[in-house]
Amino acid sequence: MLRLPRAGWLAVGAIGAALLSDSGSFALPLPPWLGLALSAVLLAVGIGAAVLRRGPLAALCLAGGSVWLRATVASLLAGSALAASVLPIGSGEWEAVVTDVSSPNGAEQRAFVRLESSSDTESGPLVYAWLPRYPALIPGDHISVRGTVAAAPTDAPGFAGFLESRGAAGTLKARELALTAAGGGFTASVEQLRCGIEEALSQAIPEPEAGLAAGILIGLRERVSRAVADDFTTTGLTHVVAISGWNIALVAGIATALLRATGLARRPRSAIVIAAIVAYTILAGAEASVIRAAVMGVVVLIAREGGRPSGAAAALGLACWGLLLVEPRMIDDIGLQLSLAATAGLLALGGHAESAVRHVTRGRAPRWLAETLGVSLAAQLSTLPLILLHFGRLSIISPLANVLVAPVVPLAMLGAAVGVLLGPALGIAPFMSLLLAPLLLGSWLPLAAMTRGAGLLADVPLANVELGQPFDLVTAAFATLALTVALRAARRRSTDGQISPAEAPSAAPTLAHAHRRRRVAVVAVSTMLVAAVSVVLVARPLPGLQVSVFDIGQGDAILLQASDGSRMLVDGGPDPDLLVRRLDERIPIWDRTIDLVVLTHPHEDHSGGLAGLAPRYKIGRIAETGMPSTGSGVTGLRATVTDRGIARVRLVAGDVVPLGEARAEVLWPTREAIPDHALSDGRAVNGTSIVLAVSLGQQRVLLAGDAEDDHDADIAAAIPHDGQRWDLLKVAHHGSATASSRSLLETLRPRLAAISSGVGNSYGHPAPATLQRLRDVGARVWRTDEQGTLTVDLDGRTRSATAMLTGPPRPAGCVADPAIGPLPSAHGRDPCYARPDGGTHSNRSARTAALHLTIPTLAATHDRGGGGGLVPGLSGDAGGRRCGPAPGRDCRAPPRRGQDVADGASTA
Repeated sequence: MLRLPRAGWLAVGAIGAALLSDSGSFALPLPPWLGLALSAVLLAVGIGAAVLRRGPLAALCLAGGSVWLRATVASLLAGSALAASVLPIGSGEWEAVVTDVSSPNGAEQRAFVRLESSSDTESGPLVYAWLPRYPALIPGDHISVRGTVAAAPTDAPGFAGFLESRGAAGTLKARELALTAAGGGFTASVEQLRCGIEEALSQAIPEPEAGLAAGILIGLRERVSRAVADDFTTTGLTHVVAISGWNIALVAGIATALLRATGLARRPRSAIVIAAIVAYTILAGAEASVIRAAVMGVVVLIAREGGRPSGAAAALGLACWGLLLVEPRMIDDIGLQLSLAATAGLLALGGHAESAVRHVTRGRAPRWLAETLGVSLAAQLSTLPLILLHFGRLSIISPLANVLVAPVVPLAMLGAAVGVLLGPALGIAPFMSLLLAPLLLGSWLPLAAMTRGAGLLADVPLANVELGQPFDLVTAAFATLALTVALRAARRRSTDGQISPAEAPSAAPTLAHAHRRRRVAVVAVSTMLVAAVSVVLVARPLPGLQVSVFDIGQGDAILLQASDGSRMLVDGGPDPDLLVRRLDERIPIWDRTIDLVVLTHPHEDHSGGLAGLAPRYKIGRIAETGMPSTGSGVTGLRATVTDRGIARVRLVAGDVVPLGEARAEVLWPTREAIPDHALSDGRAVNGTSIVLAVSLGQQRVLLAGDAEDDHDADIAAAIPHDGQRWDLLKVAHHGSATASSRSLLETLRPRLAAISSGVGNSYGHPAPATLQRLRDVGARVWRTDEQGTLTVDLDGRTRSATAMLTGPPRPAGCVADPAIGPLPSAHGRDPCYARPDGGTHSNRSARTAALHLTIPTLAATHDRGGGGGLVPGLSGDAGGRRCGPAPGRDCRAPPRRGQDVADGASTA
């Protein structure tokens, strides 16, 4: 037999039974009665072997028999439940209970919900639901929805397999959502606490770093942006993004370091650390993956604190058996396989890898750095065969990425914790943001280093190579061979009497070393504070007025910033996450205030993003026409305004809003044009859109909202006819055929026309006829779907624009992965759009430089969805960094879904 401890044979028996039972990928076609008989035989043999003191055989048979019995019984129960639970296919109204919430997608939130059954004794079927974004849901909430229930799709095997693995019988696409009862109990309390922590992070740290902080700190993986997650996947840093044994080990390490200073004995210290791991596991959501990571973290803790490798190996074997006994189907979970492999690799190779790091650095590396790199390298080597086998991708850049990024992770977690403390303090008084600016930058900096560093490394040519068959199997075999050689070398060193650094007692630092560490710490903290204060003091001043037309997808979002620091946001696009990212690129983290938010009209492509602002920004006032609406975005916005006590005002024609030295006058609608009831016709709703004329000295900007040509005469009548050309026109209604009539354009004669439209939108915006009308009046056209965000700087004096606007070519079409097939689409969207920041692009490394033009200064930013400049809010005009999970994707927001009527031409 192989030289394995008894607990090792427990793991082998459990894994083998799970793979061969009905729940495994190598299931034997046995009838249930034969499966029960086989498990009984294995258990009997195991008991007999235990009596005869044949430890390995007893462990193998007992683990295999118990797991096989559990899998067989689970299969029988699942079949009975499926037969009893009938999926009500069709459209209608449904009552349901939320069981799990997934990451939001633009104007939607996704969740697993259990439909309520008419029977009091049986639970209803579990379905995967696409729901309106508001109200936000947590597990345990009771909801009422109107939508369509369908069976699992047969044309998307990957998605169907995902539903089957979660026990979902079908899908639900909801058009309306209402919260009937909030969830209660301990789980709901934990979720509320997590939401509070996430809100504090969003207040203190800009995106996408706030999402990364929420992911690594409390397990909110849905908050990690698609671009960051894919950069980490490309560079082999996925263990950082998701809550894993890595995070658990960091928590245990921080707690251990703090407790060692108290002089506690080893056993009480270990008990407190285990309690900290349990608390962190609950706070991180207590999902199966998090619990698994916690179990593995305790195993590593046993190895570290107990100094007994045999005890750690036994704990790992028992953990494997216990996890599979609870859920045999977990064996097909790649996460479990990677966790087991990584933990085993840490136990066998972690100390030796740390020793190798010390040898390479000649003992000069601090202990925490050598330990962090050693753990990372050991985990990477032990999981490489599985990664190659399952994914067929080799991250060539992974070793370098781990060496550079892994040491920053503890600082990033510390920065995230500081952000949680600073977030609530920012609302105490206006000066608190400026006073805490150095700490805010300090908490953001390590997180930014991770996101920017991973992005740069992901751009390296051949950073991640896709291996087709049979090369994936060949490389997996070579990786297995390399791992075997490393394990044999580690065992040989152990048998030769060389003690692993993980087991050897650490030498007490000398007094000189302690003084040197203190000096280094003082210098580092002082340098960071001086740099932070300098950044705040020398922040680039704004011009008289800066107007940014965001690349927000099929929708509108326009930010106006005056030289005195006042800000006005006109509309918010369809996606709150994308809106916050765009704002965070241009607004400093020490001044996250928006004085006035204007909702031009209650359509989802203008209102959907606004409800997500209040948790992250201090809002002065919300202005709108006041027209009733039942839309999800407007309902969420108005509920937020009421809950947070934000002032709400009504704007009609003739009202004037001051903005620094500029002024914004409302040209339309008149008070009489606003109905006192909700409208169902999309064109009629567009006709109530607020139209703003913004003037600064001699320069003028018209923000036309979605007003269509049937009101252009009223708008033209309110415009001064002095013969001067307007400097900027935000073209109405995304450049539709009924937008900005020829008569209005001849009155304005705009120098620059900005069209906000989504890539590949189903409405055909902008219309060729509208583009031709704009050219006929001499306007230069800027399209957000082709050229990204447009930022225009005005000084109130210059009357000419001399430079031509140019941009990158239109993105190439997306080709779906033939191995996966098209992604499931809830509302007929382009299947290439997985998230608002994951659109289509032919070049993964699509970086574009800024164009600096004159009106006097026209800064045209090719915005690719994240990053901004080196410091958020200071250099957002310096050209956005590319994003995208893999070749063939970029940052474009998807076209939005329809609004109130079926006629897309009149509602888009």
